[in-house]
Amino acid sequence: MACAPSDISRMYRILDEANAPALALDITGHVTLWNQNLAQITRLPAADVLGRALLDLVTAATASDLAGTLEQALTDAKTTVREVEIVLNTSALGRNVRLLVNLTVDVDENDVSSVLAIGQDVTVWRAEGSQYGRVAQQVNTPIVELDREGEITLWNPKIEALTGYTIGQVMGTPLLDMVHEDFRVLVSEMLARVISTNTAVPEFEIPLVTASGARVELLLSLTPQVGDDGAGSTVTRVVAVGQDVTERNASEMEYSKLVDSANAPIFGVDMDGCVVIFNKKAAQIS
Repeated sequence: MACAPSDISRMYRILDEANAPALALDITGHVTLWNQNLAQITRLPAADVLGRALLDLVTAATASDLAGTLEQALTDAKTTVREVEIVLNTSALGRNVRLLVNLTVDVDENDVSSVLAIGQDVTVWRAEGSQYGRVAQQVNTPIVELDREGEITLWNPKIEALTGYTIGQVMGTPLLDMVHEDFRVLVSEMLARVISTNTAVPEFEIPLVTASGARVELLLSLTPQVGDDGAGSTVTRVVAVGQDVTERNASEMEYSKLVDSANAPIFGVDMDGCVVIFNKKAAQIS
């Protein structure tokens, strides 16, 4: 689905602050987004990377294969290319950073406008030959893994801290049991869609009820993982990686309340001239 300019700007802001590596390319393969997490992982600031060709940033041994994968993504823009490994040439760190990403093409008015790559840092996983679960236990990012039935198979320490539920309490239980009751149908439908279509969702907000009864809101990317069924197309699990946006959402809600209750007309427009804010006082005098 094409994004309007304001939607693209918002998406870029969210991706820039995400606790997972993310980058974006234009149709020529040059970097247009290099998020803060990726800059931290690689020690390459965005200012040094933006505008450069991604193929110039990867190892020479992997550049050809990556060029073919990018061409595939651009040729079939409606299909997400999953589990693409990008090996960045970060010899200054004493090792190359390895990313496992999904490539999603954004189409604007039937023309490709950008390629988004969102995923995870698997440098340690590849180096140690361990399963990604070991990495998930170490990062300061909420990560949940679900099986096809939506039951929890991985629950890392960060989400333990956010929810108050230990891995022993939730392992093998449905994630829906912790989702706020007003959103269970929506979350259930979204998970079913990811599994049935084998399609990643870059951002999806899930409100969970914590052990203390409070509400924590997570902005997650949902990534299907396929099993070895011969065709390699059967989704066996879904990995959700994201960030806690509870405080941000509360601040935005408080701001909206103040604007709406103000004793003066307040309205706002976006860059396209469309009204996005129109408070009660403005409505009364219009």
